[in-house]
Amino acid sequence: MAEDTVIQRSTALQVFEALEAAVQERERALAGRPRRREENGDEASPQPPQNTLPELQLFQARLEQIRIWITDDPELLRIVDDHLGRHVRQVEARRVRRERWAMALTTVSGAVLGWLVSALAAPDVLWRALF
Repeated sequence: MAEDTVIQRSTALQVFEALEAAVQERERALAGRPRRREENGDEASPQPPQNTLPELQLFQARLEQIRIWITDDPELLRIVDDHLGRHVRQVEARRVRRERWAMALTTVSGAVLGWLVSALAAPDVLWRALF
């Protein structure tokens, strides 16, 4: 029963389910896309040809196989979850670091601009500072 709980809460399974849904949506889009006609009257392939239907079906079959392996092997599920968790933490750490740099940069640039504006507010002070 504990394995079922781990499997239900698994990040890896949620990722694979989201990937499968995206592949199925792309398949439906490819299958339902009308072909456009070339200027000379010949049918052209759908634009843009990012993925073909057989490629998506192969990708979906591989995702399904991986999902089965992960569902059947709790140790593999734990390894994949740990890897995904580490990746998510690294991405989050990079995002936080970028935000902190942006905050520091805007604070410093705001202080410098404020100082310049206050210096320009009194032209005689700026004149004395330059000469």
